[in-house]
Amino acid sequence: MAQSNSGVDRRGRSTMDLIAVPVVTVAAAVFVFVPPLNGSPLRPVVTLAFALLVPGYTLVAALLPSAGLVSYDAQESFGVGRQRRTSKLLERLVFGFGVSVALVILLGLALGLTAGGIGQARLFGGLTLVTALAFPVALVRNGGLALSRESPAATVLRRLRPARLGGPAGGRVPLTFVLVAVTVVAVMSVGTGAVGQQDPSYTELYLVAENDEGEFTASEYPDTLTPGEPESLAVGVDNREGESTQYTVLVVLQAFEGDGASAELVAQSEQHRFTRTLDDGETATVPHEINLADSPSGTDRAYRLTYLLYVGDPPATPSVDNAYREAHLWVDIEAES
Repeated sequence: MAQSNSGVDRRGRSTMDLIAVPVVTVAAAVFVFVPPLNGSPLRPVVTLAFALLVPGYTLVAALLPSAGLVSYDAQESFGVGRQRRTSKLLERLVFGFGVSVALVILLGLALGLTAGGIGQARLFGGLTLVTALAFPVALVRNGGLALSRESPAATVLRRLRPARLGGPAGGRVPLTFVLVAVTVVAVMSVGTGAVGQQDPSYTELYLVAENDEGEFTASEYPDTLTPGEPESLAVGVDNREGESTQYTVLVVLQAFEGDGASAELVAQSEQHRFTRTLDDGETATVPHEINLADSPSGTDRAYRLTYLLYVGDPPATPSVDNAYREAHLWVDIEAES
């Protein structure tokens, strides 16, 4: 009887580290979605702690229950003979970090191929999903939840246990193999993420709008233009080409007819033209006003204010297709009163 109580205690202690998983996950969710905490300086600390450790740690705990804090008798859990599995918490932390890095990179690459792109909320949601799926398995396999020997879950988990390969040390061979495989996957994932960033040369083009306090922010863009009423905007150019570069920015008002992908560009008028020479690492923000002289013709048209960036002089017929960078705003145009 005393031996059974000791086993229960050991199993309970073997899952103590997993208690932090839901705690850190919920804390990260609060700092991601709940204002004003989502603007707090603590947000990157909490979210990075979650992203770089919790998903991989939980997955390692689910796949490798022997990487726990204490030894326990496997016979008491599943009746398949004695097998002592001992590992330090540091081992699980190290490999959990490697798996987390791999998950972040692979999930980021996958989200980058979708229409929504890579967003903090989407990345957090994906990592949370992995954690939520792995957590109950980790809890069961580490003895935190009791299953009857005849239950389907116990049968599945019994088949997932690493097989002994003969001799007292045989059971550690699969564990070592899996840990090495996890490390290789993590390193390959980091390499894959780095391959897509081998060329650091780029130029960033972006728009900002003036708020009520007269400051330019990446929000509060105008959605309507009225002839005779100027709207203040600014275009930013950030040179990361590795050398001094001359840029030309054209601001054009484009008119489209049709819907969706079948919309056709039917008219284009130049509103502004800027030329700047920027050193490597230099950023220029050019304030300007959009002030239409009169209402464009055509009542069933959609209008887009488009910024076209060129290195050097622009071509005779500028367009989105031949521009080096492009940014735009869809706007409505009110008729003159």
